[in-house]
Amino acid sequence: QGGKIKQPFSFRRILFAFGQEPGGLPAEEAIGEANKLGEWLAEQLGSDEPVPVKPLVVFTNEKAELDVQDSTVPIIHYKQLKQYLNKELRGSRLNKTTLTAAIAKLDEEAERRGAEAE
Repeated sequence: QGGKIKQPFSFRRILFAFGQEPGGLPAEEAIGEANKLGEWLAEQLGSDEPVPVKPLVVFTNEKAELDVQDSTVPIIHYKQLKQYLNKELRGSRLNKTTLTAAIAKLDEEAERRGAEAE
């Protein structure tokens, strides 16, 4: 409700509470991160054509059970990600030059931060 994540009670959660992030407000966090990324890309690309950045919350835990109500941001399980992206990208109209430049900047930043290519 309102983007807040609720998790059912379990004794196991109590035992592992210190190793798990709280439910919190992932939708609000996603909006903030999307805004920051959009601003960063605009700064890096200096382009007249802004790169649209949309917030999305993806749960990666295999056992996550989602009951999403009244969220301002799409909240999905990782198994739904490919289908979601295909649907979203169908309507996207970003010119190839801008898209290529955005991907290059993101790759550079990931490499700078120590990410390794698969």
